[in-house]
Amino acid sequence: ASIRACSEMLADQEADNEQTQREFCEIIQEQAKRLNRLIDDILNISRIESGVLSVNLEPRDLAPILDEVIAGLRPQALEKQIRLERQADSESIRGYFDHDMMYHAIMNLMNNAIKYSYAGQTVTIRAGRTEEEMYVEVEDQGAGIPEESLPQVFDKFYRVRAHQEMAGGTGLGLHLVKQIVENVHGGEVTVKSAVGKGSVFRIVIPACPNVHPPAGSSIQKCTIRN
Repeated sequence: ASIRACSEMLADQEADNEQTQREFCEIIQEQAKRLNRLIDDILNISRIESGVLSVNLEPRDLAPILDEVIAGLRPQALEKQIRLERQADSESIRGYFDHDMMYHAIMNLMNNAIKYSYAGQTVTIRAGRTEEEMYVEVEDQGAGIPEESLPQVFDKFYRVRAHQEMAGGTGLGLHLVKQIVENVHGGEVTVKSAVGKGSVFRIVIPACPNVHPPAGSSIQKCTIRN
C-alpha cells in the first residue's frame, strides 16, 4: 500500500520539491525491502515444508554469523537506542550447519528482540558449544510474551495480540526459525518469557549431524576441528 501510494503521488507530480521526492523514494525503498523479506520467508518455509530445499551442511564457524547479524541490525538498534551485546564461549564456535539458513534464523530472533524492546534496554546474543551440541541464545529485556501465548509463538502467521500495536509483522519469522532449526538442522528452538521482563529464545543444534541427522542429509562422517 505504501509503495502504491508513494509511486502514484510521484507519478502525479504531487511531490513538488526535491526533499519530498526523496522522502517518497525512501519509503518505497524501505517497503520494497520489507516485501522482499516477506517473499523470502514464504519461499523458504515452502521449500522446507515440501522437502525441496537444498541444504548445505558443512563444517563452519558460527562466530562470524553473530558479527554479520549484529552489523546488519546495528542501525535499527541505534535508531531505537538499544544496545546490542555479543557473548561467546570462545572465539571460534565450530560445527556443521547451513550458513544461509542459520543466518536467517538468528537474524529473525535478533530482529524480533529489537522490535519488542524499549529505548535504553539491551539485547544480548550468546553462543557456544558442548561436545555434541551448539547453542545460540537471544535475550531481551522488553515487552515479554504472555504465558497463554507461548505455546503458539512458533505457529505460522501467529502474532501475540498484545504486541500488534508495538510493531508490525507477518507472524512468519518465528515459524521460519522453527523450520530451519528443527527440519533443516535436526535441533530444537525454545522460549522462556515473562510479561514486562523480556524473553530468551534458545536454538540448540547438533554440532555433528551424525548425532541427530536432519532429513535428507547425506553426510556419512563428521569431523570437527576447533
